[in-house]
Amino acid sequence: MVEQYSGFPLIVKALSGSMGKGIILSEKHDNFRDLMELIHVTNSNANRILQELCSA
Repeated sequence: MVEQYSGFPLIVKALSGSMGKGIILSEKHDNFRDLMELIHVTNSNANRILQELCSA
């Protein structure tokens, strides 16, 4: 589970892309679950990087 390793908000990044393409902000667990389901349905082989949102 993501919650064991990271909190929210969470940034979901595609392994490829540039200039902000493929980057999505997931603010809550429900958003994250829906996003992962959408990614799986549209491309089950997609790899993503998960990153905690750091505020300055």
